[in-house]
Amino acid sequence: MELLDGKKIASEIKIEIKKEVEEMIAAGNRPPNLVAILVGDDGASATYVRMKGNACRRVGMDSLKVELPKETTTEQLLAEIEKLKYDGFEGDVTSFLIPYATRGMKAKLLDNEHPNREGNYFIKKVVTTFGTGGARRKITIGNKL
Repeated sequence: MELLDGKKIASEIKIEIKKEVEEMIAAGNRPPNLVAILVGDDGASATYVRMKGNACRRVGMDSLKVELPKETTTEQLLAEIEKLKYDGFEGDVTSFLIPYATRGMKAKLLDNEHPNREGNYFIKKVVTTFGTGGARRKITIGNKL
């Protein structure tokens, strides 16, 4: 029977996660973000959330703690969750050379599958490439305007 070294395995996993987060950031993406909503004033829960936030920071991730009073209703909690949802788009869009786009402009995205993502976005970066199949423009989308 093989004995596992839990601390060693956990350390290896944390190193791997940190590397992946660094690669995401180097590629121009935002780091992953852990959001914890604490309802009430349970000390054990607050300690747990604080420890998770510290773990996030050690691997380069963001974390956010939202504290609500114990009298918070289900409707208020659901409204808070809705406020925290990311309703935008982040990433790259590849197109032909038309329409013209350059850094600093805004791009209007239409999405039939996810209408909440539709809207105007800031263009962070544009890379144009030429090849045997024609020219392509890779547009990196930023914040929703």
